[in-house]
Amino acid sequence: MQKVQFDYEVWKNHPEREKIKLETKHGDDVTEFTDSYVGKAKADKPLIGIVRGVLCTWGLDGSYMNQPALHDLCMILPEEPEMWVNVYKFHTGQITCGLMHNSKASAMDASKCTDDRVYIGTYKLVKQ
Repeated sequence: MQKVQFDYEVWKNHPEREKIKLETKHGDDVTEFTDSYVGKAKADKPLIGIVRGVLCTWGLDGSYMNQPALHDLCMILPEEPEMWVNVYKFHTGQITCGLMHNSKASAMDASKCTDDRVYIGTYKLVKQ
């Protein structure tokens, strides 16, 4: 898992937001986290959560104070699963991809099918 400095836009728009773990830079868990005051209060620290039983507030960039602090908010992003795909070429010259697989071994097993396509290779899908 990857621990990164909190960024409100990344957290808010992440497709698996419920899987993102929040903790301080020091490694303390953040519970009861809410962004319900963002845009509704004129506070410079609208994010609220509890750390070790103490109510804490952060800015949209995860800052606890106006300088680096151990209470700065961090996100632990969920790991993205590996995805592998086989590439084939048909007798017509058309190149196509097969189904996605969650392991290279599974993709290699699927590449052994015998039909009117020629296996070119197995490739790992990389997010850009």
